[in-house]
Amino acid sequence: AMARRAGDRIKAGKARGMPPIWLLRENKWRAARHGMEAALVTDTDGGTTHARELLGRELDDLIAGGYLTKGDDPYVADLRAVSTGGETSAERQRWRYEQTKDMTAVTAALADYFEADVRRA
Repeated sequence: AMARRAGDRIKAGKARGMPPIWLLRENKWRAARHGMEAALVTDTDGGTTHARELLGRELDDLIAGGYLTKGDDPYVADLRAVSTGGETSAERQRWRYEQTKDMTAVTAALADYFEADVRRA
């Protein structure tokens, strides 16, 4: 959906430029350190927005622009849940490790989650 939107912008002569490298590096660090709890830099003046809020806005924009298809529904539902405070895979993995102190348990939980997701599809 994002690629389709980018293609439409390019065709319309409204392609976005690249943000400064410092902003990309800063957001990469913030996302790696804080995950969806990160306050991401959104402008060159240093303004920030919570990652979950940005995800919600992005979904809203893609939906409003008609860039999502019916086949995207399960993914949109998962992303919407994350944007409104739902758990990410990384959060589930950290929680499982904190509970068990066992990476085998983390791996087993990942396999269980994957199998449930495949059955759901």
